[in-house]
Amino acid sequence: MSGDSSSMSVRLREPGGDRLLQLPCRIGGTPGDDIVVPGVADGAGALLLHRVEGEAGVTPAAGTLARLNGQPLAAGVFAPLQSGDLLRFGSAWLSWQDAARGRSGPTATDDEPLLEVRHALGNETVAAITEDAARELNEATGDERIVLAELAGGSSLQPPRTGVTAAARFGGANRRLLLTAALLLGLVGLFVLLLARLETVKVSVQPASAEVSGSGFGWRSGDTLLLLPGERVIRAEAEGYQPGERAVTVRDGVPLIVDLQLKEMPGVLEIDTDGVAARVYVDGAEAGRAPGEVAVAGGERTLTLRAERYLDHVEKLRIAGRGARQPLSVRLQPSWGALEVSATTAGAALSINAAAPVALPARVDLPAGLHRLKITAPGARDWQSAVLLKAGETQRIGPIELGAPDARLRVSSRPAGAEVT
Repeated sequence: MSGDSSSMSVRLREPGGDRLLQLPCRIGGTPGDDIVVPGVADGAGALLLHRVEGEAGVTPAAGTLARLNGQPLAAGVFAPLQSGDLLRFGSAWLSWQDAARGRSGPTATDDEPLLEVRHALGNETVAAITEDAARELNEATGDERIVLAELAGGSSLQPPRTGVTAAARFGGANRRLLLTAALLLGLVGLFVLLLARLETVKVSVQPASAEVSGSGFGWRSGDTLLLLPGERVIRAEAEGYQPGERAVTVRDGVPLIVDLQLKEMPGVLEIDTDGVAARVYVDGAEAGRAPGEVAVAGGERTLTLRAERYLDHVEKLRIAGRGARQPLSVRLQPSWGALEVSATTAGAALSINAAAPVALPARVDLPAGLHRLKITAPGARDWQSAVLLKAGETQRIGPIELGAPDARLRVSSRPAGAEVT
């Protein structure tokens, strides 16, 4: 293996104590290696710790079984090391720290990176690896699941549970933090880009309390809408008013003024006529039926209720409008009366206002007012009269006895043409 020839000092911490190494150096299981780790048989591979283009890292030799942060290393491929990275090689765990800042001890400096080696064999202070420890490490680093496997030499890896998982978790947290920050920066950049394209639309709306909005991305500031260019719909809404919309075209650099006048919603008149069916007229125009609800525009209105056989009810009202509900109770006055007529003469018949005669006795419903009556019978003199019928009353006439018919006298004289008295 070969690499960057530039030297670099590394502080090595292992069970035997601390020492200072110069890169490049060899990590393996042979006694002649710079860093000897257990669990690696002679000739079973080695790692070269060196620098490439100023960056420290490791390059595995052919046949070397090693993992960096849970990922297997490819032979002959340089893998750079970052602070918090964790190497697994043989029966040892190797933790890399870029700088010694924050560490204490007589050999600590602020210039050399630290490589800490922990053996899983012959060191009772290091806990054996378990499924729970492997799962915890993988969740912290976001890497693939660590599988406990036999490596060359027949020794299973025993990672230190404390310290190692904390370093791995620190590296994973940093990556998540960087991804979150990058996402937020992207969103902020997109937001700033959209802001730069917004155009001003002045909106004049009545009532002034109406809520105004525009389709697409944008917002309202006072009487101004900020919208992206294109085909947009300006919409205004206010309680008690019908919503209003206006389709507009927003262009780059072209001022735009939109005027929206909202119409008041009609009021709701709740009319009770005590069950009498009537037509409802507002200012002379038919508006609905009663009893029931009728929509009436706000303001001073003339209300007319018209029902068959009832007098028209006319009333002036102040309608609040804006969807307000107003109750109104009306008792309509009848406009008809009843006429009961009888006669003692056999075969008598009654004709009212020159209509077809009806046999007596009879009861007839008529509109209130003046009516002309005529009673006839065979061999009797006709009876005629006028009657004033009041609404809601029953008027009785009779029994009437018809008189004998007048006789006829034929008079002749000589000379003819005489006056007869």
